[in-house]
Amino acid sequence: MPNGFASLPAPGIITPAIAPAAAYGYASQEWSPAFQPGLELWLDGRTGVLNAVSPDVPATNGQTVRRWVNRDNPGTYDADQTTGAYQPLYDAPAKSLVFDGVNDRIRSVINITGNDFCFVARVNISSVLGVNDGSIGRIISVQANASTQDFNNPISIALLLLFGGNVGTFQNGGLKTSLAYPADTYCTLICNSSPAGYQLYVNNTVSSVSAISALASNYIDIGGSLAGGLPYANFHGDYKEILYYSSARTPAQIAQLQAWAATL
Repeated sequence: MPNGFASLPAPGIITPAIAPAAAYGYASQEWSPAFQPGLELWLDGRTGVLNAVSPDVPATNGQTVRRWVNRDNPGTYDADQTTGAYQPLYDAPAKSLVFDGVNDRIRSVINITGNDFCFVARVNISSVLGVNDGSIGRIISVQANASTQDFNNPISIALLLLFGGNVGTFQNGGLKTSLAYPADTYCTLICNSSPAGYQLYVNNTVSSVSAISALASNYIDIGGSLAGGLPYANFHGDYKEILYYSSARTPAQIAQLQAWAATL
């Protein structure tokens, strides 16, 4: 430190700042899903998991989750569950939300229209299946109308459903496509949709393209339905991350998301 001043980087060299780990869970120079355009919802198990609200109280290990805050825009599209018996539990060491496969479910109120979007979920699917519909467990679903809860509606789709040893997609009350998943370990599920159709990804395996009707939904259900409907089923497993983009991802963006999710 000549002249009492700290040494500065040479001209043209930029040293990246490091964000506080407690605030963000990772260093600011690391790649983030927010670097891709169109991100509307980012539920991150490392931050924004609340046991109570007004005032906000972060959930500790084993506590129920009242709200999962949208990291992309806190206070907008946060996922909520006001009924204590339906709230998932927080696994603090794993930074994940645990859904019991019986009645745990949580909802983000967000408008989804058209057929240009992408969902990403980093999940651990239990080999012990959920209840209510045998081998089916709803991981992420988009319903057509909050008042009718109608899953047979042409503009309703249940995304990333669990069918025995497969993850599948449902629309208009019928199975569209499915892929095998690894049980009892974390995997990355992606449903990428454009007007040309949509594809399902399980880790690096991808399905063929399936046609999709335009959506007109006002919420996303996670882990199960908040009311009736067909199919009415509950997911048994853990969520680390959920992302929703308002437009389809390119192959390069899909690969980027898969590589990022695999590090969690």
